[in-house]
Amino acid sequence: MKRWPLFLLSGALLVPLAVADDPPARPAGADRVRQFQQNYRLVKNLVEEDPIKRTEYCSTVAQRLAAEMNEAIAKDDMPRACELGQHLHDILEQGVTAGLHDVRHPLPQGSSAAGALGQVRAEVQGLVDVLQERLQKADHAGDSAPCVQTLASLRQSLAGLDQSLQAHAAKNQP
Repeated sequence: MKRWPLFLLSGALLVPLAVADDPPARPAGADRVRQFQQNYRLVKNLVEEDPIKRTEYCSTVAQRLAAEMNEAIAKDDMPRACELGQHLHDILEQGVTAGLHDVRHPLPQGSSAAGALGQVRAEVQGLVDVLQERLQKADHAGDSAPCVQTLASLRQSLAGLDQSLQAHAAKNQP
């Protein structure tokens, strides 16, 4: 007698599995080639051999991420803002700052690379300030834990970027 409820429960649990859709198929060969061709220019820019050009490209990506993050903050979409902040941290650390470490000679003052880096630094500082202000106003501290981590990551990225910029400024001194 006690087996019937267990039997019905197991049947109820198995029905969704039987009805579930198959996982989406991987793109066909032609679709994968098309995807690669679409992404080729972006990938090519991010693996550029010239560290100055690579740093400029990564700075452009960082600026775009910063703009998207700022838009998410303006729309009060803090989960998206924090997710974008983590991506921004990654591109700053692994793209911009790492690219600066690879540059053997000083960046010419007034160059597009130096200008882009200064602009990225200013934008990230602005985002850090806005994010910190939003977190201080947050009603639910538990909900903002990921954003607190993002804020710390972005501060770390700023510190690393500042060190790299100072090192290159010192190279420009006679």
